[in-house]
Amino acid sequence: MPPYEPLRVAIVGCGNISGGYAKSLETKPEKVTILGATDVDPERTRAFVQTHGGASYPDLGAVLADPNVEAIINLTIHHAHAEVTCAALQAGKHVHSEKPLAGTLSEGRRCVELAERPGLRLSCSPFTFMGEALLIVWLFKLAIRGSRSPESHRTVSETPVSASQAVAS
Repeated sequence: MPPYEPLRVAIVGCGNISGGYAKSLETKPEKVTILGATDVDPERTRAFVQTHGGASYPDLGAVLADPNVEAIINLTIHHAHAEVTCAALQAGKHVHSEKPLAGTLSEGRRCVELAERPGLRLSCSPFTFMGEALLIVWLFKLAIRGSRSPESHRTVSETPVSASQAVAS
């Protein structure tokens, strides 16, 4: 038995990718529990919940109002990512969003600013594939811009990076 309760999440956006996310999350029930889902198309919400369980939330507001939901997984259309992510962060929910985090740099910075409130976490795909490669490229860019000393070429795990630094790059 883990020393903690599983993270309680809700899926926002029940399109094609939601099934893959749900199947992956279902492999770790000791770490995460899907409490429910919502989509602008009620039929998609119904189908997702019928397959993966949980509550059928009528809209994003209902998800954000549920005190049991600790985090949302934002799988909406990419034009809605920043709006949904910011609303969830403002409601005090952690967020994992599918790519892109936002449509503009200013929207992305707003998401990051909201996530920097104490206790909130924000993550964004593609962490499952290409994520490490993209981070290495980003770190290489930092090394070129900054010091050329050997310390600027530290490994990923040795390099502390804040969310603001990631967006600024």
